[in-house]
Amino acid sequence: MTHVSSSFSVKYIDTSSRRFFSQFIALLKPHLALVCGLFACIIFGGFEFFELFFTAPAQANLHTPAGFFCQWWVREILSNWLALDTEAARIEWQYFCYLSYSAALSLLFTALLWLRSQHRAFRSDGLFAVQLVLAALSMSALLLVLAAQFAAFLPFRRALRFLVLLMLAYSGVHLFYVFNNPALAGTHWKIGVFYLIAQLLLYCICFAAVLAVKRYFKQSAQLKIAYAELQATQIMLSDTVRITERTRIARDLHDILGHQLTALNLHLDLAVRHSAAVGTDLNMASSAESNTESNIESKTPSLDTRLQQALQVSRELAHDLLAEVRSVVSSEKSDKEINLQQALRILCASIPQPKITLQFDELKTPVPMHIAHCIFYCVQEAITNVIRHADAQTLQITLKQYEHMLNIQIQDDGQGCDTLQPNHGLQGMRERLELCNGTLSLKHASKQGFYLELQIPFDVAFKGFPT
Repeated sequence: MTHVSSSFSVKYIDTSSRRFFSQFIALLKPHLALVCGLFACIIFGGFEFFELFFTAPAQANLHTPAGFFCQWWVREILSNWLALDTEAARIEWQYFCYLSYSAALSLLFTALLWLRSQHRAFRSDGLFAVQLVLAALSMSALLLVLAAQFAAFLPFRRALRFLVLLMLAYSGVHLFYVFNNPALAGTHWKIGVFYLIAQLLLYCICFAAVLAVKRYFKQSAQLKIAYAELQATQIMLSDTVRITERTRIARDLHDILGHQLTALNLHLDLAVRHSAAVGTDLNMASSAESNTESNIESKTPSLDTRLQQALQVSRELAHDLLAEVRSVVSSEKSDKEINLQQALRILCASIPQPKITLQFDELKTPVPMHIAHCIFYCVQEAITNVIRHADAQTLQITLKQYEHMLNIQIQDDGQGCDTLQPNHGLQGMRERLELCNGTLSLKHASKQGFYLELQIPFDVAFKGFPT
């Protein structure tokens, strides 16, 4: 019993731990790049800080521009304020200033990396330039993190220019360090140059690695978007095929069965009229015959009556069947609704970035097939434009139905623009909306996102899709 309970406990703990780690990884996965960047800032910045912290002030290496600035600050400015008379006191204050500079630099890099991942305003070139100068003055290992940020947050050409600037700045500071350090300037300057080349290669490797990861995630996102569009298009296509097939079957029923039943009704009407005429002739003939043929006379009208009744019932059945066939044909032809809501949900659900919020009002009237196609194309094109150009975090899509009007509102929180240059996508949206007598309204401003409003009436004739 003890063995069974202990085995059960082990399995329960193992299952619980697996579930916990899987949930933790799933929660962390969308922010994996940010977590790695923050971890790198803490590791590189913390390593430099603690290496300096556990070094004696007299032995600390301050042969960098930042170190020389700390020496000048303490000796020329701070000594007059605090009356630092001894050399040991000045060295301690120089060490404390440089240590504070190292700690502040690590905190600055960590905070800016976090803010850049959340807000586009902190991705300006000016902040990158300030970070580059501050880190280069102390030859900080945080320059590796900065090179990675160039690749992660900037377009390729601007990122490459910043990388070249970083390498030039670091090379100048490093050579200044080598030839102003008495231990290296004399006989070991070649070691310093070799270290410089290795460090520059490391910057390039870090930049290229992050750039490759960025392109991988971009291609992965594009693949997810294409898959979502394919699924949504498949829903629309299946509904269209279903409607087309049902319309074809209804038309075949009407053309084949309707024609045959109409012909059958005509023949039955003719047969009923002939049977009535035959019955009248037989009655007139029976009145002129003798009483010896009374048995035959009585049987003949009875057979004629039954024949008329059978023909009348057959005619009524044929009429009823023809009416039901026409009713089925009418219902099949009128059922042309496409499941627009399901198609849009599938389109938006698999898109990782931006986060799409889809809101529907309850549709009072089924959406006709041509209007559903138009709305789906316009929403798909709007999402594509947001992904390519807006750099947005969230996207709100709202579909409302009024008495004879559909209203679709699309709002993102992207970077927007002051001057709009219409592309083929917007032009295609306008053309499709014009075919449905719809309208497109745009509102945009720099740093304030992009807003689209589509209005499509129901009670209009469809003009056909563009070729």
